[in-house]
Amino acid sequence: TDHAEKCGLYRFGMAADRGRGLVVVPRTGETPKAENLERLVFVAQPASGEVASFSSTKLRKALELQDVQQVAAATSESAAQLLLQPTEELAVAFQEDYEKLALAVKK
Repeated sequence: TDHAEKCGLYRFGMAADRGRGLVVVPRTGETPKAENLERLVFVAQPASGEVASFSSTKLRKALELQDVQQVAAATSESAAQLLLQPTEELAVAFQEDYEKLALAVKK
């Protein structure tokens, strides 16, 4: 919720005009802002269990360190592979995206 607020995501979303929505997952005890259906901004119930310890800051750090295990724990094994260990074909197909993320793809 803090990141969504800081980045203006509740108000502006993430390119709803292109069909790109987002889900804000608050931590227990946080009070998120209301959903903005026009901007495809949805609010989930607070996370519990292991998922509650996930944070975007930790995920960004794991991506920066190219820590496949941590990225997989926060996302999924296939997402971690796509982000950090893509096939040659995917690396070429998504080259611009990898550059935007500033990820040095391991070959």
